[in-house]
Amino acid sequence: MTDPLAASANLSPKRHDLCSRTHAQRLAGRLMDQLGRPMAVIHTGNPLQPFRVGKCDGAEGRVVVEVRS
Repeated sequence: MTDPLAASANLSPKRHDLCSRTHAQRLAGRLMDQLGRPMAVIHTGNPLQPFRVGKCDGAEGRVVVEVRS
């Protein structure tokens, strides 16, 4: 089993950009526009996927940003 912290140190620049908070906020905005409901950027604590996008209610983890219309 590999250590996620060690693996995150070897990520490519492209992967780093795709895993960024900025990218997650853009994705949350697009999903909010398409689905018509608020979306959240959630900090996961996982170095390989530090942020994810999901529904505002019942979000596991720490909500960093809520995107609402």
